[in-house]
Amino acid sequence: MSGRGASIAVLDQVSADSNQPIHLVELYLDAAATFATDFYRAVAWNGNEYLALASYLSFDQIEETGDLSGNQTTIRMSGVDQAWVSAVLQYDFIDRRVVIRKAFIDAFGGVVIDPLPIFDGRCDQPTIEESPDSGDCIVSITAGSHWVDFERRPGRHTNLSEQQIYAPGDNGFGFITSSGKEILWGQKA
Repeated sequence: MSGRGASIAVLDQVSADSNQPIHLVELYLDAAATFATDFYRAVAWNGNEYLALASYLSFDQIEETGDLSGNQTTIRMSGVDQAWVSAVLQYDFIDRRVVIRKAFIDAFGGVVIDPLPIFDGRCDQPTIEESPDSGDCIVSITAGSHWVDFERRPGRHTNLSEQQIYAPGDNGFGFITSSGKEILWGQKA
């Protein structure tokens, strides 16, 4: 953690002999938002209640990089109940904002003022893994920084979901894979 933008209170916690770091995860879906923490109990901060997922919430290591394509992480929620699975199946997660903050708990159990945002990016498609033996579910959401598509060429793509933006109800791209022929776009056959 570099300390850039950290408040005095956070810097005091970092340099203290002992501290209790936690993470606050914010996932913004349409008009609603979901808040979770890896702390053992629910945490209130900035007017929001962060649901305690404790060891059931994890994410890949986040590193700063000079690469313009930005960094990525995968947020995992294991042992989740069917409400989370239903939410993953119901919402369109692509390009939804996700923020991960590093926070510290003070001696009274409250969040030390101004947690540091360590990741702020956009979600990609989530995945659900279910163990056939135990029945446990792991919901994973991959997210990349705002710059993840910086080097992507602009323009229209030839897929069914993007075609619906330009021509709702046109399902022609849905039959391409069943044609069995190689289709050369933008070229004469």
